[in-house]
Amino acid sequence: MNNYHNLLLAGIATMLLSAAADARPVKLWKPSELFARSDVVVVGEPTSVRATGKTGTIRLGKNPEFPVIFYSAKVDVILTIKGERMAKEIVVTFSTVNSDEIPPNGPNRFWLKAGQLFRLYLKKGDGNTYVGVLDGDYDDGDASMLLLNN
Repeated sequence: MNNYHNLLLAGIATMLLSAAADARPVKLWKPSELFARSDVVVVGEPTSVRATGKTGTIRLGKNPEFPVIFYSAKVDVILTIKGERMAKEIVVTFSTVNSDEIPPNGPNRFWLKAGQLFRLYLKKGDGNTYVGVLDGDYDDGDASMLLLNN
């Protein structure tokens, strides 16, 4: 009976260790940390999201590169939580990976979808645009939080 327990424990340990081998460290951002880093925090509803035609890549360490597509979104500002008084409509740019190409443990990317309501942690981008406060990070998805799924 003791050998059976040892084999069972060895099997469980092997399963746990093999899952951990595929894992990668991910920074879990607290809302207070995102708030502190942001120039602007808003609740907004994207009215349009379109690909800009610009592409690029992202990479985490020595891992393979992932192709990204850049988007531009017009966002109706519902509420400004932090920062300057915002225009009724702002433009937010971001990049994302095609969902078909994201492997397990792939990047958690910033995203927006028209008709949804988001809390956005933003910083000033080029010109009159904004980008997610984590823009440039491999995992920048915590800067766009879906509030309501219509």
